[in-house]
Amino acid sequence: MSSKSTRSAAKKEEKQIEKVPKKQNSDEEEQEEEKKDNKQSIEYTWSTHKTIGVGIPKGHIAESDKIASFDMDYTIIRTKSGKKFPQNEHDWLLWDVKVKSKMQQLYKDGFTIVIFSNQGGIGKGHTTHKEINTKITNIANELELPIFSLYATQEDENKKPNKGMWEYFLQKIKTKPTFDEKNSFYCGDAAGRKAPVKDFSDSDLKFALNIGLTFYTPDQLFLDKKENISTTDFFNPKNLPTQGDLFKQKGVKTSSDKQEMIIMVGSAGSGKSTFVENYLKDYVRINRDTLKTMPKCLEAAEKAIQQKKNVVIDNTNPTVESRKDFIALAKKHKIQVRAFDLQITKDLAFHLDNQRENNKNRTHFSKRVGKIPIHKFFKDYQAPTEQEGFDQIGTVNFIAGPFNNKADEESFFSFTK
Repeated sequence: MSSKSTRSAAKKEEKQIEKVPKKQNSDEEEQEEEKKDNKQSIEYTWSTHKTIGVGIPKGHIAESDKIASFDMDYTIIRTKSGKKFPQNEHDWLLWDVKVKSKMQQLYKDGFTIVIFSNQGGIGKGHTTHKEINTKITNIANELELPIFSLYATQEDENKKPNKGMWEYFLQKIKTKPTFDEKNSFYCGDAAGRKAPVKDFSDSDLKFALNIGLTFYTPDQLFLDKKENISTTDFFNPKNLPTQGDLFKQKGVKTSSDKQEMIIMVGSAGSGKSTFVENYLKDYVRINRDTLKTMPKCLEAAEKAIQQKKNVVIDNTNPTVESRKDFIALAKKHKIQVRAFDLQITKDLAFHLDNQRENNKNRTHFSKRVGKIPIHKFFKDYQAPTEQEGFDQIGTVNFIAGPFNNKADEESFFSFTK
């Protein structure tokens, strides 16, 4: 073949190669290219307030009353690795390609952009403040937006759905502690949805309800999907009564003109110790959390009885077996023995137990125990009966209050996890 024909064939091959369409980049590849080209123009001042990590974009103030607030994981971003939890501070991509344009438009429309995120991995040692701060800084620069950022690191009053982060934002970051309730919103993925995929939690929805903002899922806000988000599928403390009869039965009184023993019956968090504090303050309180063992409880109870004092057994006392030794002690000394049974729902018990951790506006007699002991109480529970030897049984109706102050009341009626 001549050199002329060889050159001609090569040119023909080049044209054919040029005509082959380039492979379309995936969303992930496009985002990675943008990250490489993106200049780190947004810088942050980072600090901590108790258990809240706080990021303020330098040169910006939170002035607008229109608040567009967001969860971070699986709302603004998702993992690049495809794993449930991020492997490091760089394991992320925007949740959807529409996130950037939507959030930029909100900023152009005059919204202050805020992140409220639970980052319990810091408290558990799985990640660090530095890693989360780096991630949020990179996200802000990817979005080209100044984002005020707050994240909770512990199981306390600052963790969503509790209001701690929101209150700190209004009081310490925003130029004035006001917001446009009509236009402001919170967007998060933890909405308690049952299908098509069950949400791991409903904490984002409850957070929005607690702070009084309109709620959206990322599917609703970024993808314009129609979703029916229920606000009635979970326990609502606002439905609890604030007045009524103390006992279900007529004729039951808290005090007696006879020496007596009262045995409280109720799950952890049911309000037994609060009841004792409010109505049985003159009784000697016998509590296993304090005395540690049953023999010590019985010994302390007998000593008080011998001193002609009234005694209240402030334990959970769920079963006939757990109550029989105290009843036998009362019978031995020929004093009256009554049972006060705090019959509350399991959901209310969870709520009251969470109050021990979240509500700092009142005195709590015990620390939060968590769900397992409460589940166990309800599994083991046997209602007290006269056949056990009780002279009288009073079923205590749950009545919310009294409250120490407005903050105590607001915290009590807030949604908890």
